[in-house]
Amino acid sequence: RVEEAVVLLCDAARRAVSRGSLEPHQRLDRSIAYLDAHLMDAHRLADVARVAGVHAMHLARLFRRRLGCSMGEFVRRRRIAWACAELARGQDTITTIAQQAGFADHAHFTRTFVRITGSTPSWYRAHVRGF
Repeated sequence: RVEEAVVLLCDAARRAVSRGSLEPHQRLDRSIAYLDAHLMDAHRLADVARVAGVHAMHLARLFRRRLGCSMGEFVRRRRIAWACAELARGQDTITTIAQQAGFADHAHFTRTFVRITGSTPSWYRAHVRGF
């Protein structure tokens, strides 16, 4: 009986290992690639976790452990980086860039921009373009 239980347990462990063949960094890389490819979409942790093939709470821990922030903060930082490039080009208004970057309004965009970059979008635009 004990031998039978050990065999069943080993078989279950072998199946679990073969199902989860991706390493944690590969799962995080897959999540990041997905988020980058769909940067301006609204994301739910559970949906991105499904793409990575892990439980949502496990993905949340991976983000915090490897990147030092939540998935939501990671997306906000990437959107602000995108907005910096758009501000440097100088073709659209700050409000338009904020909307394109997925922020609710100009004020929310500005608060997030200041928190991440340390400057306002208008200051950044002026100094990047040399004005």
